[in-house]
Amino acid sequence: MMHKIFHLLFHRKIYLLLFFLFVFGYVFYLNSEKIWYIQQIVFYVDKPFLVEHLSYPGGISEYVTQFFGQFLVLTVLGPIVIFILIFAIWWFLYQIYVRLNSSLWSSILSLVIPFFILYFLKDPQFPILYITQLLFVLIFTYAFYFLINKYQKTENNSKLGKIYLKKTIFSIQFLLLLFLLAYICGGRAFIIFVLATILISIRKRFNFIGLQIILSILVLLSWLLYFNNYIFSVDQSHFFLGRHILQFDYQESALIYLLFFFIPFSALFLVMLKPNQSNQTSSFAIYIQLLVVIVSGILVTILPVKSENIVTNEFRYLSYKRKWEEILHKAKEYRSNDRIVNFYTNKALYFTGQLSVNLFDYPQTWGEYGLFLTTYTEPTTLLDNCDLFYELGHIGAARYWAFEAQTVYENNPRVLLRLIQTSLILNQPSIANPFIAKLKNSIMHNKIARYYEKLANDSTLVARDVELSTKQRQFPKYDFFLQKKAAGKELVDLLKTDSTNRMAYEYLQTYYLLRNEIPLFVKNLYRLKHFQINFLPKVYDEATMAYLFSVKSNSDSIQGFRVSDDTKYRFTSYAKTIGYFQGNIDLARPTLEELYKNTYWFYLHFVSPVTLKKEIQVENE
Repeated sequence: MMHKIFHLLFHRKIYLLLFFLFVFGYVFYLNSEKIWYIQQIVFYVDKPFLVEHLSYPGGISEYVTQFFGQFLVLTVLGPIVIFILIFAIWWFLYQIYVRLNSSLWSSILSLVIPFFILYFLKDPQFPILYITQLLFVLIFTYAFYFLINKYQKTENNSKLGKIYLKKTIFSIQFLLLLFLLAYICGGRAFIIFVLATILISIRKRFNFIGLQIILSILVLLSWLLYFNNYIFSVDQSHFFLGRHILQFDYQESALIYLLFFFIPFSALFLVMLKPNQSNQTSSFAIYIQLLVVIVSGILVTILPVKSENIVTNEFRYLSYKRKWEEILHKAKEYRSNDRIVNFYTNKALYFTGQLSVNLFDYPQTWGEYGLFLTTYTEPTTLLDNCDLFYELGHIGAARYWAFEAQTVYENNPRVLLRLIQTSLILNQPSIANPFIAKLKNSIMHNKIARYYEKLANDSTLVARDVELSTKQRQFPKYDFFLQKKAAGKELVDLLKTDSTNRMAYEYLQTYYLLRNEIPLFVKNLYRLKHFQINFLPKVYDEATMAYLFSVKSNSDSIQGFRVSDDTKYRFTSYAKTIGYFQGNIDLARPTLEELYKNTYWFYLHFVSPVTLKKEIQVENE
């Protein structure tokens, strides 16, 4: 009885069922919506979108990727799409491997790439395009196997003249496969396909390998020397990596190349493995197979993915979902000095009502450059700027950054939506209409596009939209030039238009504090009364105390606000600590950091880029 149960558990088909149950559960554990958001996946059903992707090598694979990828935003359908793609990759791998060597090793090796994909998907920036390209390579390799198999079946029974004819037909068919794959997926997929087909020919003892290699080299050279330069006008990096990867600057690791080149390497192993040797070790292979699933499943689950952008992408996604408390939780967990993390932490502080209270509980080493990203911009920060200014009510600036973002992410639905919204707020529906027409061609955005189309056709409906009408009230009724280095002036202009714009006010005051401009901060304290606040929040309290001390005032109040007794006591203790070290703040720093690192005073002395005269440098500026 125990023997039968043991045999059932180790039966290959039961094992595969358990494996795919794990895959199915894991893809639901992954956040497919985050992948969709980070990779900015969109698919349009219009002709220009198709024609664009037909105009360069690799475009068709990107087109197919975006078709499937658009569904990742859906909670249930998204994971199912990922599962289907992984299942298809496994199925084609197994079908190819089992024909190279009909042993359980074929089943074992067919699981490696699916596990790799699951691991890489832990980084939402891992391109879905890679999965699609791998699938195309496997489909073409599978087609080649049947092509060569069909030729060999008829070769032995054919006369010499017919053999030459069949070889000619085979050559034409093989050339067609080569050209099609290079056009559909680009150079990297082409190389993997060529290596895989050569190994299949070796395994099948095909007497056409020499000509096959020559044809492959000739096709590759024709793409590198002619098609790329004169037909499609793309450079070689575009041909091998693809426009999508270059555009989003995905940093490939050595493991990515292992993912692609595992197909020919594993095929080589199966070719070298003798069939009779496989049969002798089939029972052992079953145990190894089970071990592979268990160990791989554990490793995929527990191993972290190393990526430069994984933390910043996490913060961007949480901001998109407006999960401000979770951002603050992760900011405390990571204690990162990354500029983007700093930027989104400050946004989260505002939206949780803590910007004027707990600002210095989090790293502020970037100073004002962590509050605004306009001075040192990168392609990835264009949308960050756009969203921030939109939330501030600075609609002209929001549209400016949206247009800037469109130069990099032309079809991005987030960019188009923001351009539509800002144009409607500015009472310019004619500018919104082209973007609405484009967005209507997206299956996932058709509904919202039709809603804005109604607003564009009837301006009175804009006043009924709570969000747009609020922004109409906030934006200045006159145009002013967007000064990248004059955020303070623009925030003041916003407050002149709407004195109740609390976000503009808190960002203005924080901007002054991070720039060490305490007199300007104090000058604007009176605006607190517009929000029915009759006391100084903690950070404001500390800054006011520092100001009163600097001007040697005997008073503990200013503009009707009084510094709290607790703040006066803490400031006195802070000053006494410096006095204990005879005014040497460098010697006093360890003690001050232990007791007062979350205060504005500590920021002024030891963190502020203005105080330290730091030169801010950002890569890709």
